[in-house]
Amino acid sequence: MKRDRWRDARVAGEYEARRFKTPLARWKHRRDEVLVSELLARSGPHASVLALPCGTGRLFPALAR
Repeated sequence: MKRDRWRDARVAGEYEARRFKTPLARWKHRRDEVLVSELLARSGPHASVLALPCGTGRLFPALAR
């Protein structure tokens, strides 16, 4: 099945390189990082964040900062 293809580690590992290879896609990704950072800044220094393990974790670095 096509959906099973995404369980292959090689496919998952190459996904972001393909998904964000255009300038517009990279801009959208950066916009998402900025939005996450701004929302976290509003939540205060003692807020907790729950990062659910879905997708490739592309926003995890912004959450970790």
